[in-house]
Amino acid sequence: MPDYVTLLGAEQVQSAANRMASAADQFSRAVSNMDDVLERHRRWQDEWLDRLQSVLEAHEKGMGAVMGPLA
Repeated sequence: MPDYVTLLGAEQVQSAANRMASAADQFSRAVSNMDDVLERHRRWQDEWLDRLQSVLEAHEKGMGAVMGPLA
């Protein structure tokens, strides 16, 4: 007599577990990829805002030289 018992449907349960593990791995990779994309986008936004701030500051300085003090 064998030392183990095979339950009916055990293969389907194992197959489902393997598919769930595979789906979890895919989900983890997708989340990691999304995290990388969001980090690149954040850096792009920071750089763009820094450039905009520089342009606005240069514009303010230029307008002050042209118009003189307002008070």
